[in-house]
Amino acid sequence: MNTSTNFISNNPILNSLNNAIAILDANGQIYDFNNTFSKLLSRNRSDLLKLNYWNLSLDKYRNIEKIKFSRLQEDSKCEPYLKDFILPNGANLEVKITPSKIIIDDKNLISIVLENSPINDFIHNKALESDNSYRNLIKNSPLGMLIISDGKIIVANESLVKTLGYKNEEEILGRKMIDFIAPDYKNIAMQRLALLFSKEGEVVDSLEEKMIKKDGTFIDSIVVGYSVKFEGKLAVHGYIYDITDRKKAELELAESEDRLRMMFENANAVMMLIDPETGKIVDANKTACDFYGYSHQTMINDISITDINTITDKELHHQMCNSVLEKNQKFLLKHKLRNGSIRDVEIYVGKIISNEVPLLYAIIHDITESRTIALENLKLSQAVMQSPASIVITDLNGNIEFANKKFLEVTGYTSDEVIGANPRILKSGSVPDETYVKMWETILAGNVWTGELLNKRKDGTFFWEDVSITPIFNSEGEIIHFLGTKEDITDIKKNEQKLIEAKEKAEQSDKLKSEFLAQMSHEIRTPVNTILSFSNLLHSDHINEESEEISTIFNSIDSASKRIIRTIEMIINMSEIQTGSYEVVLKELRLGNDILKPLISEYKMLAELRGIDLIYKTNDGFDDLIVIDEYSSTQILANLLDNAIKYTHKGFVKVTAYKDKYSCLTVEVSDSGIGMNTEYLSKLFLPFSQEEQGYTRQYDGNGLGLALVKNYCKLNNAKIEVKSEKNIGSTFIIKFNN
Repeated sequence: MNTSTNFISNNPILNSLNNAIAILDANGQIYDFNNTFSKLLSRNRSDLLKLNYWNLSLDKYRNIEKIKFSRLQEDSKCEPYLKDFILPNGANLEVKITPSKIIIDDKNLISIVLENSPINDFIHNKALESDNSYRNLIKNSPLGMLIISDGKIIVANESLVKTLGYKNEEEILGRKMIDFIAPDYKNIAMQRLALLFSKEGEVVDSLEEKMIKKDGTFIDSIVVGYSVKFEGKLAVHGYIYDITDRKKAELELAESEDRLRMMFENANAVMMLIDPETGKIVDANKTACDFYGYSHQTMINDISITDINTITDKELHHQMCNSVLEKNQKFLLKHKLRNGSIRDVEIYVGKIISNEVPLLYAIIHDITESRTIALENLKLSQAVMQSPASIVITDLNGNIEFANKKFLEVTGYTSDEVIGANPRILKSGSVPDETYVKMWETILAGNVWTGELLNKRKDGTFFWEDVSITPIFNSEGEIIHFLGTKEDITDIKKNEQKLIEAKEKAEQSDKLKSEFLAQMSHEIRTPVNTILSFSNLLHSDHINEESEEISTIFNSIDSASKRIIRTIEMIINMSEIQTGSYEVVLKELRLGNDILKPLISEYKMLAELRGIDLIYKTNDGFDDLIVIDEYSSTQILANLLDNAIKYTHKGFVKVTAYKDKYSCLTVEVSDSGIGMNTEYLSKLFLPFSQEEQGYTRQYDGNGLGLALVKNYCKLNNAKIEVKSEKNIGSTFIIKFNN
């Protein structure tokens, strides 16, 4: 269905014109016409649409009109002419026809304007017998009429006088007709007058001309002339019809049509016209073509609404039928673009009538992004409402505008009780005013405030909250609200207090234990030293007369006593560290000369007795100056050397000192001993920890040595690392970070 089917009948201006207007093609098919056309030919709309234009007139006009219409395909204008139409009652109706070419929907069509001339019958009526009757008829005619003789106006009626803006006919009579013609039309007017004066019965069809009024303004007019005998001489009878208002209305109509078309074509919204019966897209604007990705020609020729909808054809047909019945409809659908992507669209559909056929106009908005945002906002609002944390939003004065379910649950208030209230209703009176002052200073400055507050529920019970208050800004960077996120930490605070009390008790218990160990160590070490001294004295007194058995006894006493003393020293050292009584004395030392070499000399004999090579290696010119605590640093390396020799049956123990790539003073103690399992390395530095436990273990020791080493490393800002492989050996690496 084309726009030409309703171009005139659906346009209130064209449909109400006094002139009859119709649109047809060169073959005589009638597309559309106004009410005046139907009335003039005394036929209803349905009858006219069934008839061909050629069936409405006498045969003698048909060939001439076909030639005129065919010429219109090359020239857009054609001179007006007269013809007779056949009325349903058999009578003939003479009218003036003005045809012109018009293009609608890329089709070359023809518009015709029909004007009935009441005077025509009289002019050609052979019953006229006197010039006086002729004069009377002209004067009484509602049309502007005149008679011209010898180029001058000799008869003019009142209608013509008014049309040209004069007071009476005396102002016109005797003047040349050509004086009333606009300059651009004078030449053609003189040619037509000359033709009319050439012979009686000559007719000049209706022509458009511009005429000059008395005040100098121009009017658009239709001029028709006939050659007649008047008062015995050849004269010209003519009538002038002012069409200025009609031309203005036509211009306004054309401009209105252009504006409507431009609005449709240039609208930012997607707009389409749809046939509800077939779903065919009758028209689509540029925005629609760009949105769906098709050319305009493809949209109106190859695409139907079913091609872009994702719902079933049955559902779509049902919706379109409802849109025809209802005034307006709005739909939320999914449309498919040419590239295959799916978009959420909101469609507003209305009904229009074109040539008694209903069409749908659709305005379509892409709401994919807004729908996504709406869904995100819905999820966010649900998350806020159902959050396990209390959430409250206030205005700039702190008045509550929103509180979620958890807030109401924790505080014991209802929504009606808190909306519009101030959070000060939760004050317990136990929080210093300075805290609230600092809080307001922080959030009004646009920063986030966090802290813990002791608040009071509606029932008067107290509870602790971990509070975070965040300013909310608008797009201009202005603070418009405050968002409070709060977590009830009452149970946490209670547990913290219990932990503090438990920690204090544990620390007190640990201190008592350490003091006990220190006291007991002192009580044990003193008698053991006495036993060891007297044992050495007895041994020296009988050294020349002792047997091998006695010698073994004295060696066992000496070894056991030293083992007890060493254990006691470790316990005392660990006790000092745990009680914090160990006093670190930092001083500048040469690691090699002051600590390593003396230790190597001390353990050299022990290593030789066990058949082990004790190796000390360092770089020449090695800078080993360091500030450390001498006693604890010596104990670190002594314990490592003692362990390395104790757990190595054959092979070597090697001590290496150097500076790594970061200039960190480093000491490595490595051995070819029994090594350790990987699983044990994580527990290596725990007190009383040994890889072999119980009565079946093969080596002496109390498991305090490496625990002390770890603690002594901390005192000296050193780090210790270990690498070990079972039955291969171990390497301990000490890095002094000063």
